Amino acid sequence: MRCNKKVLMIATTAMLGVGCIGLMGAMKYQNVKTEASDMKESDVAKAGIDVSSQSMEGETPIEDEDKLDKEVVETYSYKGYEVSFIRYKDPKTGEYVSDKEQDGDYGYKKTFREIIDNAEKSGWNYMLEEVKGKKGQITAEIDWKRDEDQIVNGKYYGKLIRECSIFFKAQNLSNNDMDIQLETLADFSTVAETGKYLQVGKSSSSDLVEYPNQWKIVTKEQKNKVMDAFDKFENIKFDKSYKEEVKEYLKQYKDDILKELKDVYGINVVKEVTDKQYEKQGSLAMNDIYSGSVRFFGKTDEDKNIEVCYDLCGNYITSFQYNH
Repeated sequence: MRCNKKVLMIATTAMLGVGCIGLMGAMKYQNVKTEASDMKESDVAKAGIDVSSQSMEGETPIEDEDKLDKEVVETYSYKGYEVSFIRYKDPKTGEYVSDKEQDGDYGYKKTFREIIDNAEKSGWNYMLEEVKGKKGQITAEIDWKRDEDQIVNGKYYGKLIRECSIFFKAQNLSNNDMDIQLETLADFSTVAETGKYLQVGKSSSSDLVEYPNQWKIVTKEQKNKVMDAFDKFENIKFDKSYKEEVKEYLKQYKDDILKELKDVYGINVVKEVTDKQYEKQGSLAMNDIYSGSVRFFGKTDEDKNIEVCYDLCGNYITSFQYNH
């Protein structure tokens, strides 16, 4: 999955830890040579593939888009939004470094429709409007990546998985109108075959404060609403009852976080994480309250640790990722 390195519009709190892993998908490298999902723990150290490097055989490499030939396979429109399914080709070898859709895939079109439908019902919808009716600003692609659950002590013991990624990009006009660039507004990553979400990163309300010139079509009323919310959260820090107020906010938004995870992304959190890894922040920690975000740590019904960032001003999840 190739990533636009300029992500000014996604707040640091929303994208912390959400990295782009180097991947390579030439068809002859579709599967890693070893699979040890049923290996005994005592045998783990005897096999596997060293993954200390940033990429490994079989993954799609990290490449700048301008170094690859981009091919638009097809376009698809839904509710006024157009997504282009693209593949990248190495101009030197002529080989594709991204994959095509296969029969039985969950499908990028279905995933795209669900993203649009859910975004329209969330507090993120006013940012989504930035790309409505515009061409070339929403793309979908499929790449090959390692399954993080199959890494043990720095070695990989599984098969590569096919990852479907959908990127939303908007024009960056913050410097000057003559130098128009596309910046990542959001990205959604799923398992191509099942549609299961791997990670999500969306722009937050703080961008409306930091980059006000980005949002040309946002109404003055919307801007004032966000500004007022930020003022409220910032003023809490100077209140004597700060700690108690924070606790109340955490109680309220915890339920909202869990509900959105389950209803929108199909992720069921069964308990909060309170181990030493997060004991300093607590299992539900306020992350820079002046930026209007909280961070939640939990464990899913699949026994995976998940980290979620939630926008208090817009009342929506800006990002989540699994911690391995």
